[in-house]
Amino acid sequence: MKALLIYFLLFAFWAENVYRISFSDIRGFSLTNMSMYFVLVAWLLEAGRRHKLFLSNNLHTPIVLTTFMAFTSILIKLVIGEIPTSLLKESLDLINWSIPLLVFLAVFNTLNKESTCYLSLAGLLVLLAATTITPLVAALGNIELPGVRSAGWRIGGFGNVNVYAVYLVMFMPLLFSLGLLGQRSWIRGAAWVLFAVSMISLLRTGSRSGVISFVFAMFTYLIIVRKMYPTRLIIVGIVSLSIIASVAVVALPSQVKGVFAERLNPQGAEDVYEYTSGRTQIWKNGLLLFLDSPIYGHGQNTFLPLNTKRFQLGFSAHNAYLTYMVEQGLIGLSIFVFLLSRIFSHLLRQLRSSPNRFALLVYAGYLAGFCGYAVAMLAGNVATPRYIFWIYTAVVYKLTYITTESNSSVASALDAGQ
Repeated sequence: MKALLIYFLLFAFWAENVYRISFSDIRGFSLTNMSMYFVLVAWLLEAGRRHKLFLSNNLHTPIVLTTFMAFTSILIKLVIGEIPTSLLKESLDLINWSIPLLVFLAVFNTLNKESTCYLSLAGLLVLLAATTITPLVAALGNIELPGVRSAGWRIGGFGNVNVYAVYLVMFMPLLFSLGLLGQRSWIRGAAWVLFAVSMISLLRTGSRSGVISFVFAMFTYLIIVRKMYPTRLIIVGIVSLSIIASVAVVALPSQVKGVFAERLNPQGAEDVYEYTSGRTQIWKNGLLLFLDSPIYGHGQNTFLPLNTKRFQLGFSAHNAYLTYMVEQGLIGLSIFVFLLSRIFSHLLRQLRSSPNRFALLVYAGYLAGFCGYAVAMLAGNVATPRYIFWIYTAVVYKLTYITTESNSSVASALDAGQ
């Protein structure tokens, strides 16, 4: 039953972001929000059963601090008054911003079985398959879908093509992990096929930052598992990755290959500004804005309007860390980095201590994807995949706590028997 709730969350995300299906035009009653309400109810029922609302995890403190800082930055924005706004608008924006974090808490506190966690992960991979296959089929059939973004030869499964590339990078190391060491042959086969399709989709986005973050994620994966797996298996993985990447490049239309090769070649641009599509100027502007208020920032959602107002350049930061620096200052950036470091350190400890072989595949895949996601935030926005990121994180996090408790129970039983 709980896995079905996660599936509904994922279906709502897919329906709204690909087909623009809406349950209601009333704010707060979208299909995504309705699916979230069901999970919240399940959370409350589960909390009533165990007489405890929050189960312990190491992200509660940074999540509270992050939310408090977001609320504080709204007050700062209102007090400074650089950008005209209202308390009502900012309050609604804060609620919308906090939804992914609330979903994390709801999913983490609702799931209670290892099998349900694996079923939820399967649902996330089915969503990945749907969002990779749909735009490719649409491109081949010349079909227009409301949520599928295309800019010439560049195609994204939802939203901005660079944003979609970040989403792909999150899950591709997990597919690679399952392809190498999945427990059953059909799991390995399905993982390799989806990995190859995802690779083609990543190249079709034409996202340079996506390709860089993918390379970093896969390099991280190989570093993580170098002592866990035999050298022979690592070599097999590298060879498989090379073959799939080569096949994906060959499978691209000739026009796409030529244009993408030009985008990757820095010599094809006159200068760094052109090669980065103007990002260097945006980042320079962001640093100047940051220096104006380095401690507590200018307030929530001020980067774009301030960049437009002061520099006549109507673009967002294309860098999540710089966004925090400008909008929440060093305090907000420190809290954000603290949150990310907690996730990284927790999964790294699980990799070093968990005896559960299949869970280790998941942890290695998640951690590598997380590192790719963190690198991608240096050159892109993560608004849309942020929702999926927190569902993915909640499922993997709950799996770590369930398997740890299970292993502790087995160890206690063995000690008692002796």
